[in-house]
Amino acid sequence: MIRSFIILISIFCLSSCGGDEYYNLAIYYGKQGNHEKAIEINPQFDLAYSNMGNAYRLLFEFDKACKSWQKALALGNEKCKEKIEMNCK
Repeated sequence: MIRSFIILISIFCLSSCGGDEYYNLAIYYGKQGNHEKAIEINPQFDLAYSNMGNAYRLLFEFDKACKSWQKALALGNEKCKEKIEMNCK
């Protein structure tokens, strides 16, 4: 509850100050939990892993992003191959 409130306050403040990059980060930070919930429901949902990787990348959590993209690729999401090549060592 408090986390959601802080995110909403951040979104309002940053979007009204022209901080589009920070606004996008706040949106992805909030969506991260949605991807985790989708994976709980369907562990074979490759798109959820891919999107979660995107969210982690925007939050500068590159190890988690790479693991998420690798899982998505293992589940058949070929679009993650390029993300892995560009962002993961």
